[in-house]
Amino acid sequence: MRADASQIIAQALADAAGEREEVRAWSGRQIDGLRAQLAQAREEAARLVGQVRDDAAARIAALEACHAQLRAERDRLAAQLGAAARPSPPGNARSARAGQGRGVRRGGQSKRDRMIELAGRRRDLAAVPLAEVARLASSVAAEIGYSPGTARRELVRHVRALQGAPEDSAPDNDGGQA
Repeated sequence: MRADASQIIAQALADAAGEREEVRAWSGRQIDGLRAQLAQAREEAARLVGQVRDDAAARIAALEACHAQLRAERDRLAAQLGAAARPSPPGNARSARAGQGRGVRRGGQSKRDRMIELAGRRRDLAAVPLAEVARLASSVAAEIGYSPGTARRELVRHVRALQGAPEDSAPDNDGGQA
């Protein structure tokens, strides 16, 4: 019996050693496959990172070009503004405005006309009470960059003309000073 038991144990040990070698071989194949997948994933990640870098570099270059264009445009506009702010010689100012009325823009409409047009869109100027004209003129003047005092004076003058009121009549309240 001892001999049979020894033989059975030897056979079990040999079978276990065979299975162990099979498991090692299978594990080795699995490890090699995983290493190959990992290497492939690393290569793909490196390729994607390269693409992102290239795209980012292109976008940065485009933004820098736009930034340079904006700076050039800003400088050009600043130069134009500076030139416009400088007083021109008296002879040139008159010749430059020849044919234009006082305050008329190149588009043909003066700020006064624009202010009256906008006020007329908001209220019926032929029926608006004189007491409300000053407030209306101030709000419209702020929108178009017109002097509030000038806007009130001009709109009151225009409304009085529309309504047939005498030029020297005062508005109904203190807010409508001409």
